[in-house]
Amino acid sequence: MHAPSGTGTDTLPEPVPDRRPPGHPLELIPFFARWRPGRLRDLVYTFLFNTMLGALFVALALALSDDATLADVLEGRFLVTQFVIAQCIGFAIYALISAVDATVMRGREHSAR
Repeated sequence: MHAPSGTGTDTLPEPVPDRRPPGHPLELIPFFARWRPGRLRDLVYTFLFNTMLGALFVALALALSDDATLADVLEGRFLVTQFVIAQCIGFAIYALISAVDATVMRGREHSAR
């Protein structure tokens, strides 16, 4: 006989932890998921991802601003400024994530001894 549901005797198996290191957000696109992970690939992916975010920010600025036109954006320094800011923010995040990963891995190796 089966126990009624909700009595606490129905247990689900524990999920199997994913041992893979976290991937890059671009790996969600199948085209980018084909290349083997590595430092150079991650740097290139981060550059591309930052550029896409910068383009999104420029598009939002154009869409939400009353006085900005595409000609103004392309003629002025706005586009370059947004590109540089997106790269600085993106690579700072990349550096922080890399530092945390290295610290955690070092801690795991130390605790395994």
